[in-house]
Amino acid sequence: MKHTKIELSIHKKDFPEIKNAGRKVFIELFIRILSDYDRDVPFLGGTFLREHLVANQNYVDIFFILITYLSKHYKLHQRYFDLLNLAASHLERLYQEKIDALPTEEEKTTVHQELVGYLNKVAFIFQTAADNTEDRRGEIYAVKAQEYSEKADIRQKVPKAEGRVYELKILRLREEAMREFLAKDALFRGADEISEHAASPRLFKEGETAPFLRKSAPTERSTSSPSPS
Repeated sequence: MKHTKIELSIHKKDFPEIKNAGRKVFIELFIRILSDYDRDVPFLGGTFLREHLVANQNYVDIFFILITYLSKHYKLHQRYFDLLNLAASHLERLYQEKIDALPTEEEKTTVHQELVGYLNKVAFIFQTAADNTEDRRGEIYAVKAQEYSEKADIRQKVPKAEGRVYELKILRLREEAMREFLAKDALFRGADEISEHAASPRLFKEGETAPFLRKSAPTERSTSSPSPS
């Protein structure tokens, strides 16, 4: 009998179907961060996400870690991927602005490689979704995966990854994503409770906090969120 996947809204809060307490907290925490990105879309008239590099990095980084697990167990709402496109477009622009402002070629190259890494992560997310989606959206995700992979290849000035080369590229990214998933999962497995310090820089980039876990004052941030489309 074919297993029917649960529809996963971007604003889902509880995961009773996950039996391990540590993993349940881990997934709920990271989904909350993705959800808060959605709520930040209209924040300050949309300028917050357009100007906040780390916010967009975190959306891609966390989705990259979760996509293999989520796509096997859930049917992800289209909103996840609309926001992925949004985050990717912001990252392309913000990184390019950063590159243009840097004084040396060495610095430009380092930041350029970061952008390439994010484009490849976005390609992997779309490809994984394509491989686990049976309706027409799967075809659309596969096309998007190829588009982002090609963007990364163009920036690296290497031939477009096709056929077996593309498959190996996605495999390498999958191995990276699974290593990160297992590392994060291990932090929570067996824990009796998770304090507010769970969102420490260990879960994100060195020296950074998770911006979406902040508690904004009502006067600073709208409490309403757009309806998923």
